[in-house]
Amino acid sequence: MDANDLSSMSIARTRYILLRARLAATLDAYEQISNQMCLHHGHVDFL
Repeated sequence: MDANDLSSMSIARTRYILLRARLAATLDAYEQISNQMCLHHGHVDFL
């Protein structure tokens, strides 16, 4: 393994972590929206 392999691995890991964080934030936002829809309507229409 040389320095190029290590740096590309760390870049891939960083991308993966950022992607997971973005996905988690998106899921949290959807959950909050659906909870608000539940509070307003009593059930979720758009799922």
